Amino acid sequence: MRFIPHWRKATWVIVLWTVLMVLWIVSASGSLNSVSCPRTPCMPDAPLNNGAAVVLIFFLWFVGFVVFSLIWLMSRPERRLCPVCGEQVRKGLTVCPKCQYDFAAAAASRASAP
Repeated sequence: MRFIPHWRKATWVIVLWTVLMVLWIVSASGSLNSVSCPRTPCMPDAPLNNGAAVVLIFFLWFVGFVVFSLIWLMSRPERRLCPVCGEQVRKGLTVCPKCQYDFAAAAASRASAP
């Protein structure tokens, strides 16, 4: 039984990026309430600085997500539809792995037909 989905590498990069950014945002927002001022008096705007950090991390996540999503879209594998069984077959394969339809023989018969 397989528990890990069979995704493309670019999909795993997007998921990993999002998980890392969520962890970073959670750790940054967790420090909003734990402002400690050991030697100097606390400034009343200290939580605002942490809030700005969370917004900047969110902005960084969004920019990275857009970049990785564009890479994901541009690196999508090319596939074609088998006319017999409807299976998605990678371009470059000459035989459908499901029904053994021969794309090369079909192309040759179309080319030789008047």
